[in-house]
Amino acid sequence: MNNKEKRKEKRVNRIWISFVSLSSVLTVLFTVLFLFKLERSLSLKAVIDPAIFGQYGDLIGGLVGTLLAGLSAYLIYMTYKSQKAELKATQDALYDQKNETAIFNMLSTLRDIVNDMKGSVTIIKGSGHSEPVELAGRQYFHEVTKLFQQNFTYEHLHGELMYNPITHKLHEYNKEKTDVYDDDGNEVIRKIPKEKPSIEVDSVLSEVIRGFENQFTRYQHNFDHYFRYVRNIIEFIEKIEVTEYRELYIKIFKAQLSLDEKIMVFYYTLSVKDDVMFHHYVDSSGILSDISQRKQLFDYWHYLYYPLTDFKFLLDKELSDKNAYLKYISEKKKK
Repeated sequence: MNNKEKRKEKRVNRIWISFVSLSSVLTVLFTVLFLFKLERSLSLKAVIDPAIFGQYGDLIGGLVGTLLAGLSAYLIYMTYKSQKAELKATQDALYDQKNETAIFNMLSTLRDIVNDMKGSVTIIKGSGHSEPVELAGRQYFHEVTKLFQQNFTYEHLHGELMYNPITHKLHEYNKEKTDVYDDDGNEVIRKIPKEKPSIEVDSVLSEVIRGFENQFTRYQHNFDHYFRYVRNIIEFIEKIEVTEYRELYIKIFKAQLSLDEKIMVFYYTLSVKDDVMFHHYVDSSGILSDISQRKQLFDYWHYLYYPLTDFKFLLDKELSDKNAYLKYISEKKKK
């Protein structure tokens, strides 16, 4: 029995006690008044007039009957209210069970979609030689994600981009080799900014989407179904009314997605930029927050397109830079 039911039981008990006490007090009171009416005194020698006795009985019976009728009406109402609450609780439990069953079935189907993927993927060997290999399932998904990252380019930009947290803008730069090597033996690459105007982050979004879609076409036969189903799952979870269950299902969904899947969902969500609500939900729910390294993105600063997601790879300084960027964007919109 929960606390709510205990409080309800105590309330009903108090009502019964109050009713019995009130009935007893009224009975004694009217008995005293009746005896007093006989001889203006409480005498046990008084002769009781049957007519007066009948009036007294009618009065007491009417009073008690009225009280019982009122109490019965109240108890009927309480019973109705209790049954209504129990019915709602049962309906909610069935609704939650239905949602839970649906979620796990959808996640199972999503796993099947990934496992059923197959096709030819060009893999670069250690010697630098590349050759097409037939792959399937998660291995196929992993290698395709790597190809998307390796082949990603900005179609109308001729240099790589670097984010400047001071200006909150992007700058094109060229890479220049040096004779300096790091502790791992890798040659340090110097980034030299081009003498070009800075670029707004939002203005490059179309280039990011185009760079993703140019590669997506080749693998659409596998990924189109996958992305549509991921979207169905996210939209289904979004519609769940109880916040506690909605957050639980988001955690379960996140736990099933591999890192490769999160990366691909990251860019797919950007590609449907016209659906503002969908992007907002993916961003605010933290589905992509488990991306742990910036180098896993096609370009490290792309995380700026998800202002509400606290990615694991963000350092305190970068979180501060991101918040400053959000403030910059907010002030810019007000102008």
